[in-house]
Amino acid sequence: MISSTAAEKSTGKQETLTHPKPNEFGEFAVPVSIFVVNVLSLFGVLGALWITGVTFNISSFVGVIMIIGIVAENAIFVLHQVKILQGQGMDLDEALVRAVSVRTRPILMTTLAAVLALLPLSLGIGAGAQMQQPLAIAVIGGFSVSSIILFFGLPLIYRLLRR
Repeated sequence: MISSTAAEKSTGKQETLTHPKPNEFGEFAVPVSIFVVNVLSLFGVLGALWITGVTFNISSFVGVIMIIGIVAENAIFVLHQVKILQGQGMDLDEALVRAVSVRTRPILMTTLAAVLALLPLSLGIGAGAQMQQPLAIAVIGGFSVSSIILFFGLPLIYRLLRR
């Protein structure tokens, strides 16, 4: 026997699970846009490591994993905002501009917080800092480039794929 939930007991109604609309996850432009933005942000990681002369090692690879996760999350938030705005009747171009402007402050706050927090570590300041220096440099480079790509590249890529 299946037990009733608290919501069912209080309202007397049985909750039904709603399934996503058939077209909700059917758009190919969203995952491809996110993937392309992630790949482009890796140029920031590799560029920062190359400029500083630091090798790509397991520590910097952890930084790459962090960047991929955070950049994907930021791109999802931007594209979700686009979907919301389009649902309110905006055309695609206007929704892209508005979504990026709405998400600019959170993306910049995340980027600045990470860069400023990792700056001493990237400079090798402190005991044992040189061990984690590649991670810090990778994250700083990745965040710096990914912010620019999220603001300018993501709308362009998504618009081109939606043609």
